[in-house]
Amino acid sequence: MGGILAAIMDVTVAQAAVIYSKNTQTVSTLEQKTSLIGPVRFSKKEKEDVPLMCRAKAVKSGRRVAFYEISLFDERNDKLVARASQTTLLIDIPKRAPKTQSKL
Repeated sequence: MGGILAAIMDVTVAQAAVIYSKNTQTVSTLEQKTSLIGPVRFSKKEKEDVPLMCRAKAVKSGRRVAFYEISLFDERNDKLVARASQTTLLIDIPKRAPKTQSKL
């Protein structure tokens, strides 16, 4: 279960980096330290979702490397279930060439 929570936090950082850079950069994870703080309790009902909220904060962002802190909450009871710190490599997203219309 911890790997799934770490993956959720990793994806959240990637999305935050894209938004923070206004779609000019993404990230590659260099290192992540995850602390599991509390359980994510699943319902005994088979199809009931577990609402999780993940928040990522850029602590420092340089030209090539950025540092993030991430918190993951169980929204049913507003409990913190995991925290992570992550070091990422910033990667520029190539600009797309404008589409040209071919004449037939």
